[in-house]
Amino acid sequence: MNHQTDAIKIIIIIALVLVLGGVIWYFGGNQGFTGTALNTSGNKEDPGSTSSPCSITSFTAGPTSVSPGGSSMLKYATKDCTTATIDKGIGSVSPVSGGSKSTGALTATTTFTLTASGGSKTTTATATVTVGAPVSCAINSFTADDTSIYTGETTNLNWSATSGCTIATITDFGNVSPISGGTKTTPALSATKTYIFSVGDGTAGPAITKSVTITVSAAPRCAITKFSASPTTVVYGASATLSWVTTNCDTGNIDQGIGAATPIASGSKSTGPLTSTKTFKLTADTIPADIAASYLVTVTVGSAPRCVINSFTASPTSVAYGESTTLSWNTSDCNTTTIDQAINVVSPVASGSISTGPLTASTTFKLTADTIPPATAASYLAIVTVGANPDPGDPDGNDPDPDSGGGGGGGSSTNECNDDDDNDGDGLFDYPYDPGCTSTSDDDEYNAPTAPGTIAPTFVNGVCAPYLTTDISFGSANNNAGDVTKLEQFLNIYQGEALVVNGIYEQADVDAVNRFQLKYSSGVLSIWGLTAPTGFVGPTTRNKINSLVCGLSVTCPVFSEYNSLTLNNNTPEVVTTKQVLQNLGFSVGALTPIYDQTLFYAMKAFQEKFHEVMLDPWGISVGTGYKYKTTNKYLNLLGGCDTGPVELEGVGTFDY
Repeated sequence: MNHQTDAIKIIIIIALVLVLGGVIWYFGGNQGFTGTALNTSGNKEDPGSTSSPCSITSFTAGPTSVSPGGSSMLKYATKDCTTATIDKGIGSVSPVSGGSKSTGALTATTTFTLTASGGSKTTTATATVTVGAPVSCAINSFTADDTSIYTGETTNLNWSATSGCTIATITDFGNVSPISGGTKTTPALSATKTYIFSVGDGTAGPAITKSVTITVSAAPRCAITKFSASPTTVVYGASATLSWVTTNCDTGNIDQGIGAATPIASGSKSTGPLTSTKTFKLTADTIPADIAASYLVTVTVGSAPRCVINSFTASPTSVAYGESTTLSWNTSDCNTTTIDQAINVVSPVASGSISTGPLTASTTFKLTADTIPPATAASYLAIVTVGANPDPGDPDGNDPDPDSGGGGGGGSSTNECNDDDDNDGDGLFDYPYDPGCTSTSDDDEYNAPTAPGTIAPTFVNGVCAPYLTTDISFGSANNNAGDVTKLEQFLNIYQGEALVVNGIYEQADVDAVNRFQLKYSSGVLSIWGLTAPTGFVGPTTRNKINSLVCGLSVTCPVFSEYNSLTLNNNTPEVVTTKQVLQNLGFSVGALTPIYDQTLFYAMKAFQEKFHEVMLDPWGISVGTGYKYKTTNKYLNLLGGCDTGPVELEGVGTFDY
């Protein structure tokens, strides 16, 4: 029974297998599953395989379009494949799983096929590379940044050509690269220049060219069209404005410490305070420098205002022992004033007064005034006479009960050295002006007369040279020691003084000069409107000294000719005229007998400086440069010779 059952089970299983196989055969044959099947990538594969199918995951060309002769890269990737080949002569590729291969040079559009196999499975894929028409060689552009430049400048040349060109050249530069496009800078050009850009494709055909011309012209010249000063004449210490206009200039500079002229096209700058006539030079040029342009302008500066002491007085001029007096002053164009005898700086400078304090001896006070910066100091003396001490036992005059010395009244007497009289007839009077006086209490003014000696003058080209050439003032650091020495020698020899000759202008020297000025007051003091000596050795004092040394006042009148550029213009008197003007500080040039332009302008300045006695009498204000009546009269006065009144045509009689 059991064996029957097992047999039946086996028969049933066999029957089921047969039936199932027939169904599979039937349906498989009717659905076309004969031949090659497609895998999941759309590629053909063998349906008989029961393992993982071989597949091509990618197959591409890059680039997909090339020019004739160009190439492309074929990139591939497979899965579960054992072999892979690419047609068109490329052949097997490895690794099989993925890589790339060059197509080589292509001359026509080509489709490449990749075939991959794995086991019994085979699959394919394609990629196409399109080959375009050939690119011809051509110039896209050839230009210059600037086609018009100035001499010495440069410009840039720019080019561009197609990829069909294999060679490119530019005049003077030879081969250039990259051929597709670039830039070259020309050298500095001095003349118009044409540059040619040539390209070719390597064939025997004609070159392709394009040109560009660079026009070179001379750079416009830097020019100064205006350089002026306003005003052109200023007073001492004032300033002027310098103005300029230029064309085609890049830089500018003004000398005399002014500096850069900016903006260069046009502008202005101040000169700052001027103390002397100056010529300013503007220099302008281009960048790079070419030929500089320059221009001059002169600003004339008037003479520095001279500090003048108009008055310096003591009131009263005579006081009792122990009393004080008041010193008063008045100045013009001064910045500082000092009084000696321990009074020191006083103010206000223009005018003021100050007490001397108690005086116990006759005292000479000296006022010194000057400008800032110091120029030529002025000085003035004021003499205060102090009476005798009524109580010699009380030198300070402070004893409240002075001993009268035995009672009894008594009168006071005036000493010869304090009586305002010339008691000894030597032209000098009182202390400290008369050398015979040792003090104001000295009652004998007489001193033995000393016969004046002489100093041998110095002659240059036959003409007497000035003995003194500089101003001398008490307390000035600018005194010329050589001139001070010569002054001391002169006063000792001509005036009988007994000065120490040491080149230092000391108080004893001042006192001696005061005596000299009083003796020759008409030519030294009066022409300034002064009556009291100053101790200042200025133009008129120096002129008188020089005249005495040179012997210019031997005869009177010294000046009698009428001289000008055209009248009596070559005489000995012209030399003498030049000497006097030179002594006064005027520039007269060479001391020759020729009345030249230098003397003409010096004469005009001389006449204008002392216009009150040379021009005003005629009713004019501008110097003429003509040495005529009033000028001769004043020149004679400077030499110590008063020629009396003169007749002025159409005006009347003139005298001092």
